Amino acid sequence: MKTVLLIFLLSACIYADAEMREKIHDDYQAINKKLNTTLQKFIQSLPKEERQNLINAQKAWVKYRDAECYFQSYPMRDGTGEYTMVLSCLIELTDRRISLLNRNL
Repeated sequence: MKTVLLIFLLSACIYADAEMREKIHDDYQAINKKLNTTLQKFIQSLPKEERQNLINAQKAWVKYRDAECYFQSYPMRDGTGEYTMVLSCLIELTDRRISLLNRNL
């Protein structure tokens, strides 16, 4: 009986983890889409000669964001929570970037 209960609990945890990973992945996809929409609006609002500067800044920001989130996930490195921790960070930093871009629109 204890073995059956343990197997059931482990299965439930694995299922919950998979659901959580799927949700956070969907959240990241949604905020990334919002970032791209905001970025396109901002690019269109700039004089043509300034657009490339924003594009270059955005490319540098993405490299920073990705590296920062990978670093912040260090405590979970190679663990089951690493993916969730990285995506949570990506969502947070992307949301901040959208706010910054919107303030400058």
